[in-house]
Amino acid sequence: MAPKAHALLSPSAAARWLKCPASVAMTASMPEETSPYALEGSIAHAVAESVLTGEPYRAPEGAEGMTPDVGALAEEVKPYTDYVLQAADGAAAFAVEHHLECSWLAPECFGTSDAVIVQDGALEIVDLKTGRGVWVKAIGNLQLLIYARAACEEFKAYGIRQVYMTIVQPPLKWQETWTIGIDDLYRLTDGMKPAAAEALRELHEGTGLRFMPGNEQCRFCRYRHACRSLANHVIETAAGNRDAEALTPDEVSACLSRLPAIEAWIKALRDRAGEDIKAGKRIPGWKLVHGRSMRKWKDEKATEAAMKAAGLTDAQIFVKKLVSPAQCDKLYKTLTDEQAASIRAGVTRTEGALTLAEDADRRETASASGLTAGDYPDESKGG
Repeated sequence: MAPKAHALLSPSAAARWLKCPASVAMTASMPEETSPYALEGSIAHAVAESVLTGEPYRAPEGAEGMTPDVGALAEEVKPYTDYVLQAADGAAAFAVEHHLECSWLAPECFGTSDAVIVQDGALEIVDLKTGRGVWVKAIGNLQLLIYARAACEEFKAYGIRQVYMTIVQPPLKWQETWTIGIDDLYRLTDGMKPAAAEALRELHEGTGLRFMPGNEQCRFCRYRHACRSLANHVIETAAGNRDAEALTPDEVSACLSRLPAIEAWIKALRDRAGEDIKAGKRIPGWKLVHGRSMRKWKDEKATEAAMKAAGLTDAQIFVKKLVSPAQCDKLYKTLTDEQAASIRAGVTRTEGALTLAEDADRRETASASGLTAGDYPDESKGG
């Protein structure tokens, strides 16, 4: 897998630059952010590419020298690779990790689609997501819209009439497809052109920057730690709603809808302050300290020998513990179906703690204090 160039207007960041044009100018000279999770995702994509093409696994950029368990990862992404292979059976055109030019939207726009499938007048974009925290929706997904339009431009000779955009997210056992006609696809993507043009104008002219802070656009923006508009957005929210107990349900809902952007800003602010202090800059009233320390053995084998020399028994110095259900998953492969079933019969699932989620969350609504979702009074009507 060759190193990937990064577009100024990346389809994967469309939710950011379409909603906040100034973010393009502010992040253009900033280095790309990396994380262990992003690298894990890149490795999983490389493994999936290997499965789909039959070519040997090639380490993605940043993972050179690492030795991932390719077999285990291939099993993890199997829902995605199985879906793609089935959908591509008999396809007129099929491409994996396919570079897509999006110059119809902007000169500096391009991206890479995980899979493109053309068959019987229909085109499908399939996107592998490996995140474990948030379900990624296909319906309304701006990245998929841009990829689909770019692919339709490239494969127009096949007479595309229908478009499918699919997300497969194996860690969350999530899959969703958005289906639209070719006319709707072009109408929606043509509507992106003014925002793309504005973002590039602000980048090249450096004037008239329009900041529009919000959840989607700020969450992964590299400028969030220094963005005064986002800071004002946070301060205004807090200043106008200081007494949480006095808020109406509608006001609580409005404040909660701003939380993702606020939480992203707080984390970015803490990270920025820590890095500044490490670099020798002074942040008035703040300093770095060591967190809680943990005791551990310097040399376990030497300590074991010392314990036994002191007359302690194995029962006293070793802890014997049954593997967890998650740890046992890897052992089932060595057993017969009947043996595995007898062990799985001993698994139970505890109820997780109650947590807030938006109505759009796909998890089932939990009951609280004996009330179900339909039993709550409508406080906006009084009584």
